[in-house]
Amino acid sequence: MKIPKKDIQKDLQKLNVNQRKIIMEIIKNPYITQKELSKIIKINEKNVRNNIRKLKNSGILKRIGPDKGGHWEVIK
Repeated sequence: MKIPKKDIQKDLQKLNVNQRKIIMEIIKNPYITQKELSKIIKINEKNVRNNIRKLKNSGILKRIGPDKGGHWEVIK
């Protein structure tokens, strides 16, 4: 498991509950799919996509590689 360099706790406090859960699951498994996140967090895939988009726009999350076969990276 790769731990982000910056102190993620401060950034997590600014996020909503689902966004925090998404970040924590991505830290555990950078190759997790949106479908898997949906099942674990118990929200639909559309809400997962919306939360991921917000996390990407705020510079906390980054997609490395293609949609299929790529992985997530927590930046902050």
